[in-house]
This record gives sequence, C-alpha cells and structure tokens, in this order.
Amino acid sequence: MCSGVTFLIGLFLLFKGDFRVSNRWIPPQQGRTIGLILMAPFVIGICAGALLLPSAMDASGQTADMDALMSSPQVTQIVLIEFGALIIAIGLSIYAILNTPPSDGVRMTPPSAPPRPIGRQPGGHPLETERSAPFAAPPPRPAPTASPLPDIMTVEQAAAYLGVTPEEILSLIETSQLGAVRAGGSYLIARSALDDYRGRG
Repeated sequence: MCSGVTFLIGLFLLFKGDFRVSNRWIPPQQGRTIGLILMAPFVIGICAGALLLPSAMDASGQTADMDALMSSPQVTQIVLIEFGALIIAIGLSIYAILNTPPSDGVRMTPPSAPPRPIGRQPGGHPLETERSAPFAAPPPRPAPTASPLPDIMTVEQAAAYLGVTPEEILSLIETSQLGAVRAGGSYLIARSALDDYRGRG
C-alpha cells in the first residue's frame, strides 16, 4: 500500500518536474529523478510477486487457500523486498532534497537579454542614430606594459638598466667593479650584481 502511494507521488513528480520543499527549490531534472526513485519500490514489488508467487500455487495451477497463501514464505519475502526498496527509495529522495542548497525563495533562471530600444532617441532623429552608429569611435586600447627585465642580462640590457652606455658596462667589468660571466664574445650580468653596484654608487 505504501509503495502504491509513493508510486503515485513519483508519477506526479515525473510529469511536473520541479517542486519546492521548505526553502529548497528542486530543479526539473532532479525532480524527475526523485520521481523515478519513488516509483521504483512498487515496480520492484510487482516483479518480485511475478517471480515468487507461482511457487505458492497448487500443483494443479489453482491458487491455494487465501490464508495459507498470505502466510506462505514467498509472500513474506515479497513484502520484505518491497519494504526494503521503499525504505531505500525514501532515504535517497530525502538525501537528494537535503543535498540541494537553499534557494532563498528565488528560482535560478538564466538572465534574459535586455530588449534593444527601437525608435527615436531623446534629442535626436532616428535616421541620425542609424547613420552615426557604424562610425562610433572604437574603445581605447589598453596601454602596453613594459616587459620585466630578466634576472640575467646582456651588456646592452645592463646598460639600459643602469642608464649608461654599453662601453661603460664593459669598462666596469674589466676593472672588476661589476661581476659578470663571459659568454662567447660578450658577458652576462646578474641583475643582483647591478643592484649591488647601484647601491654602492
């Protein structure tokens, strides 16, 4: 009997979709899933009865006495299977509802695009608006940002970093005033060495 009630509730949710429980709004897809879960115990009970009841029949194919049939272990098994499926279905439905966050009375609907105004703009002719729209000034481009200097610089980059000429950088390296590493025909200078030299100056 209880599984029949949950079957009717699940059938209603299957067609309706969304519903509200307290301050939780259940969306249509989740509502239909809960409806299918509530319909499952009744269907499981029918399938269990179709499988187990034939073994409670007489050998002649006629049903046994009603009292003996109701007290048979097959009927007890059907009731237990249906009751267990009912408990699981109700538990899953309650878990799905409680797992939905509160909606504060507002349904989550996608925002609609605002309608485009048609007609005369205030203070101007509609033809002037149509003509001036294609020639509107483009939005200003963001100013390019300077790329950060690397931690290891060439002679030219070190000169630009200190604001001197590359010849002065080479002179500082040759007089051991600025630490550098020879790489091929030039030098590589660490930015920390340039900062130390700037701090000493």
